Parts: sequence; structure tokens; C-alpha cells
Amino acid sequence: MTPSELSSILNRQAESICQYLLPRGRKIGHEWCCGSVAGEPGKSLKIVLTGEKVGVWSDFEGSVSGGDLLDLWRVIRNLG
Repeated sequence: MTPSELSSILNRQAESICQYLLPRGRKIGHEWCCGSVAGEPGKSLKIVLTGEKVGVWSDFEGSVSGGDLLDLWRVIRNLG
């Protein structure tokens, strides 16, 4: 399985993935929102849950820029 194929699978389950990785976040409109990749409540980390940009995320106040759900999983779990 390629990283692209894995990203596609994760995107189909974006909200469930966000609930699993960031359980203290919450859904606001079409985005999952948290304070940062540490998972605290807040709104600076946003992950798109639907549409053409599903899975795209950005931390608007943190030191981590963003990416897709595979990147998010890697950052949250501190994987190389």
C-alpha cells in the first residue's frame, strides 16, 4: 500500500480519525478543531472533514504547519 492509498482510506473516515487522535477536539461546521496537535480544547488546529480538501489540516498558531491525515497521525504519535 502506498502513502497515497493510505491517505485516501483515512480521508474516508476523517471524522472518526479525528475523534480517535484528538478526542478533546470538537466538530465546528465542516472542520474538527483543537488547540494544537497536543489535543487540548481550542480552535487553532483545524482539520477539514468533508469536500475536496478532506483530511487537510493546519495549526494556525503552532510550530507544525500541516498536511494530510497521515501527516497528522505521524505528528501526534511522534513518528518519523
